[in-house]
Amino acid sequence: MARIYLKAYRLRERIGGGRPVIDPIRERPYRMWRKTYDRICAEVELLEQRLIGSRVLRREPQWIRALSY
Repeated sequence: MARIYLKAYRLRERIGGGRPVIDPIRERPYRMWRKTYDRICAEVELLEQRLIGSRVLRREPQWIRALSY
């Protein structure tokens, strides 16, 4: 579950940040292709469905650093 959380977190960082499952998905960033944004959002939603109710969300790992692209 930690790997799923990390993957969802990193995908969210690409579209503007936020904590998985807890925060809503942000609007499409300026100059990002709509097709890319839709693909990332679909993958994030699929990953987050698996995270609902897991222990990983209760602990909210602090060891995950913010990514800088």
